[in-house]
Amino acid sequence: MKLTTKTLTKLRLLLKYTESGASIIGRSEGFWFSISHTDEGRPITVRTSLSGLDERREELKSFLDSISERYHFRSSEIKGSDLSIELFQKLAHERTSALIAELITELAHEFNALGLKSACGFCGMEGSFTAVRTGSDVKEACPSCMSRLDADMESSSGSSENGSYIRGALGASIASVLIGIAWAVATAIGAFSALFGFAFALAAKKAYLLFKGKKAAQMPFIIAGAAFLGLVVAMVGDLSLASVSPDDIYTLEGATSNIMIGFAFSLIGTYATMTTTIRELGMSSTKLEIVYGEEGPQA
Repeated sequence: MKLTTKTLTKLRLLLKYTESGASIIGRSEGFWFSISHTDEGRPITVRTSLSGLDERREELKSFLDSISERYHFRSSEIKGSDLSIELFQKLAHERTSALIAELITELAHEFNALGLKSACGFCGMEGSFTAVRTGSDVKEACPSCMSRLDADMESSSGSSENGSYIRGALGASIASVLIGIAWAVATAIGAFSALFGFAFALAAKKAYLLFKGKKAAQMPFIIAGAAFLGLVVAMVGDLSLASVSPDDIYTLEGATSNIMIGFAFSLIGTYATMTTTIRELGMSSTKLEIVYGEEGPQA
């Protein structure tokens, strides 16, 4: 499944950047920029690292304040050599991507005017280096930081295997069945229980993680299976508690209608949860991924 949103896909083409996880990264006028976006309508994050920020910090802050309204800044932060800007997405994806491309150009011009230089995203060393992704972070890293990150990722990859699909499946199934029982009880007391359909996959995911399920490729499908199990429990309970007889056509129609609406809600909720989970897994991978070398992204 593609991890980048439509906004990032369009922006990647405009800027000729490289895609990695749910982010894109590339260079504009000698500066690297990493842009992340978890979902349409959610805030968009722009990151870079700069050498020489200590002397120009106040001037850069003043510049950011002057353009914040025009580009819909949610927040901006300068921490050490790192600059991070979070933007509200208030426009459709094509207009948003065009606006961010304009922002990147304006930022690069201002960095040059202030005499700032591109820097390693981990230690702040000046220069243009290798772009890497570690989890959800996509930055350029100098050779020294590359060696350290490689060692860190190798040690942490072993700990990510400690989870268990079986424990996760058990937790997800228990949570989903409990939601199914709640649905059936809500039906019995006259509540619009079909709305519980949204909760199956979300509850299953929460319980999967609570039971320390393994965060790997099969996780989204185990959650979907648990959600389906809960839905079956809800349907059986719905019909049982309604005490439907073959001659009671009105009660049968009401129960069936409730089940079908709940089934639709469940499909929507399961799809949304699976999509989010797959994207999160793609973003949080502990593997050190080289995005491009010191020569920069290849168009």
